[in-house]
Amino acid sequence: MNILIPDSWLREFLKTSATLKQIKEFVSLCGPSIERIHEVDGEAVYDVEVTTNRPDSMSVAGVAREASVILPRFGIPAKLVNDPYERALQGDPLQGREKSSRKRKLSIKTDPNLNPRWTSVVLENVSVKPSPKWLADKLEKSGIRALNNIVDITNYLMRAYGQPAHAFDFDAIAHGKNSATMILRASKKGEKLTTLDGKTHTLPGGDIVITDEKGRLIDLCGIMGAKNSSITTETKTIVLFLQTYDPIHIRKTSMALAHRTEAAGLFEKGIDPELVMPAFLEGVRLVGELATTPEGGRNHAMNGVAYRAGRFVGGGLLERSHVEAELRAAAQACGLGEAEIEKVLRVGGPLDVGAANPVEPPPSIAERYERIKFPDAGAAGGNGRSSGAHATGETETESGPEPGQRPGAAPFPLIAVRDISEIITQKWLVHGLIPRFDEGACGYYFAPAKARKSLFLADLALSVATGTPALGRYDVEKPGAVVGFYAEDPKGETSRRVHRLARGRGIEVPGNLYLLDLPALAIDNPEHQSRLLATLLAVPDLALVFLDPMIRLHHANDNKAEELGPIHTFLRTMSRSCAGVVFMLAHHTNKAGDSRGSTEYGAFGDFNLYAAKDADETRVHTVENRGGPAGKPFRYRVEDGTTCAGLPTMRLVASDLNEGEDKAEQDDRGRAAVSEYRTAHPGEPGRVAMRELRKRGLKVASADFWKWWNPPKEGA
Repeated sequence: MNILIPDSWLREFLKTSATLKQIKEFVSLCGPSIERIHEVDGEAVYDVEVTTNRPDSMSVAGVAREASVILPRFGIPAKLVNDPYERALQGDPLQGREKSSRKRKLSIKTDPNLNPRWTSVVLENVSVKPSPKWLADKLEKSGIRALNNIVDITNYLMRAYGQPAHAFDFDAIAHGKNSATMILRASKKGEKLTTLDGKTHTLPGGDIVITDEKGRLIDLCGIMGAKNSSITTETKTIVLFLQTYDPIHIRKTSMALAHRTEAAGLFEKGIDPELVMPAFLEGVRLVGELATTPEGGRNHAMNGVAYRAGRFVGGGLLERSHVEAELRAAAQACGLGEAEIEKVLRVGGPLDVGAANPVEPPPSIAERYERIKFPDAGAAGGNGRSSGAHATGETETESGPEPGQRPGAAPFPLIAVRDISEIITQKWLVHGLIPRFDEGACGYYFAPAKARKSLFLADLALSVATGTPALGRYDVEKPGAVVGFYAEDPKGETSRRVHRLARGRGIEVPGNLYLLDLPALAIDNPEHQSRLLATLLAVPDLALVFLDPMIRLHHANDNKAEELGPIHTFLRTMSRSCAGVVFMLAHHTNKAGDSRGSTEYGAFGDFNLYAAKDADETRVHTVENRGGPAGKPFRYRVEDGTTCAGLPTMRLVASDLNEGEDKAEQDDRGRAAVSEYRTAHPGEPGRVAMRELRKRGLKVASADFWKWWNPPKEGA
């Protein structure tokens, strides 16, 4: 996950004299990777990649915390300032105000298994207006569009501290003039809501949602708020809401809906529940400074449903003295002094929760999986007890299920392995080239630009639609209808290719070879996903679907697996829905011959073809098949001609990659290639060189490679 951090914002949390270059170099060596430094409106902005196992570093304060520890190890003084955990102890902006005028009443119903911690406050007499320049500049330089002061405050909290926040319009969810109810539960299958970006989602069921008293969905929890409770210029009272969720539910919903947000990326990785209160108090302070009207109070009633599960000390699983001793030993091994050690032991909250805040032991593996079943919304609902929470009489929190109790849910279906038909003989769409599975198959054709990918797919489509050999040599075992989409080629150009290929075979263009007739296709767009699946299910005897090129079919970042994951999930779901159909996608390669972008591309396919281009031919040097042995490499070339009537024809002709060479010629060519590569890349490990040469199409046995890579010295 990448985040943008302006240098001035980082230094609000990091006191250091380190230069931009030093911060980039040394922090990248030991912590988050600062990939590059941009200049935005005259200020340096760090582009920081944070690994998925470190959600605590996915914020300005988190990166500053890492830098404050790393820089001193390289002789550069650095200190963490404005630590959110310490600031939370310096004063509560709500203190002394809980018993102010009580006009608004907010009732809370939640489920502690889905929502371990809930913290909310009703803030009255707010004024929604543009944010001050300092706040808007921070967000804009961080890649977040400034909208208004309330929304910008919630985005500020997420980027500054790594704690997502949300604000509801109280009057939009109220069921009376001064009363509102928020009910957190698991969704029912088929429920719909429209999120803030205007997209309408049909929920698969079991998603964490919040409804109002009338049953309207007002929040797709952990991902995005609903449009019907959004902040507008008419908003006068808000509910500021910070919380934690069960990470598995958030991940599952985000992937199923192909709806990725920064908030979802944080919640699904599991954020520190102790961070909720510092961020919450800072949010209340900012609303008071930036959004309240002069005559109005700034707060009303606060509710905090304390987190309950997963604390070892206090749950009777480990002795406090044992945990503290282990942490102290680790800190001493890192060279920390006594004062620093005490600070380490305090970060993240006290080790024990105490009798006033009872906990339940962490769930067993079996219980954990039981918890992620998708409950009926009718059986869900209820909420956790407010244990040790800061709450007022104005906020009602109803009791929910006792520990161990969970809402009823329909179990997933199971099938015994012995009842599943074993694959004895590999099925093929195109024998030796494209495998076929009863549950559907997906794969990629990877090749550089201008490597005749589109022509290859046209030849393949014509072969499957007519049952004639592909590339003049590969038999089609399962002929059928074909549906394709070329994102870059006009339909007339595609028709020209297919007609010439058909004339080259002496056949007519069949009626079961189709193109999607639309200007653009976005397979990360929920509406396009639904329409595409409906289209394919309506095609009789469908055998092949091809899409070219992948880069033009989505708006995700090719380098981020977390953004490609939902797209591949949709493709896999679509292939499972179209039993026996093969989905083939074209994608570019990088200079090294690998798939361009994330490794998610190469890891996804049931089969993959990797190609390289020469002046007058294309070399398919790797043929992968997850369900069986790899195919043989081959090359193909284009042969143009004319019919007796003078009409142009075209044929793609394939041959073995090293056809026509005897063993001696192959050895000479291999020896020369290895020697040339070693000269051009001195010091490179042999295993790297062998992999690279094979990607380039050199067919060489490992024994021969090492013989040529390390030739015997003269006289030896």
